[in-house]
Amino acid sequence: HYLKLCQEDTPCPTGDGARVQMEPIGNTALCTLAFFGAGCRPTEGRYRGVVARAIEYMLSRQQPNGDYTPNDLIGAYSRPIALQALAEAAAASGDEEIVPYVQRGVDFLACIQAEKGGWRYRVVDNANDTSVVSWVLFAAKAAEKVGAHVRRSIYEGSDMML
Repeated sequence: HYLKLCQEDTPCPTGDGARVQMEPIGNTALCTLAFFGAGCRPTEGRYRGVVARAIEYMLSRQQPNGDYTPNDLIGAYSRPIALQALAEAAAASGDEEIVPYVQRGVDFLACIQAEKGGWRYRVVDNANDTSVVSWVLFAAKAAEKVGAHVRRSIYEGSDMML
């Protein structure tokens, strides 16, 4: 339903009145992962158009540094979820043009890793949160599957905190 609301002429909903607004990148990525989990592909099947538009949206929103959003508070989950969705998209479609986006995303996550080895909600926060770290690990493994180079520090830092 969420992805259906995100059309070319209508922006994705961001919530209304909530303490923290919904983040379209994270929501789109999470929905896309659900479609992939159900066996949907961007090139075939009933939902190919929905999945293809979601992938195109995520690609268009990635910044040159590999981040997706200037909103640092809710980006902690959106970054690795979007990275995982793009890696799964590259694997599902065989589209090599997606892999540089995956690489930029994984490089950005490595750059914002806390000194203590993990990640938290904000880029500048030098603390760890196991739920954010878990999403980063899922994303890193998906990125490796499509040939992206994942720095050892991502796994070594996660080992220190888990």
